[in-house]
Amino acid sequence: MVQAVRAASRADGAVLAKLSELLAGVVNEEFKVHCRAAAVRSGRLIVSVDAPSMVSVFAARWRQRLVAALREHRRSGVRDVSFEFGHSGIPFECVGVGRVTTNG
Repeated sequence: MVQAVRAASRADGAVLAKLSELLAGVVNEEFKVHCRAAAVRSGRLIVSVDAPSMVSVFAARWRQRLVAALREHRRSGVRDVSFEFGHSGIPFECVGVGRVTTNG
C-alpha cells in the first residue's frame, strides 16, 4: 500500500511539473512569486496562493487565461483552474520533477 501511495505521489508530481512548465509562459513574475501548482482534482488545477487576501485577486486576473492555455493542450486532462490559500506545490518556473515543496 505504501508503494502505491508513493507511486501515485510521483505521478501527481510529474503532472504538476508538466502543468507548471506549460503555464509558466502565460503568467507574470508577480504570479510566479505568489502562486504554485498545488494539485489536480477531478480535472481541475488547484493553484495555491501564499496570501489569503490575494486569492480572489489572482483568480479574477488569471483564471480565464490559464483555462484558455489549458484548452490548447487538451492532453493534460485539466479543464478548469481554482485558487486556494496555501504554500505547497510546484513553482511555475520549475523545469522537471522533484521540486515539490511544502513550506510551513
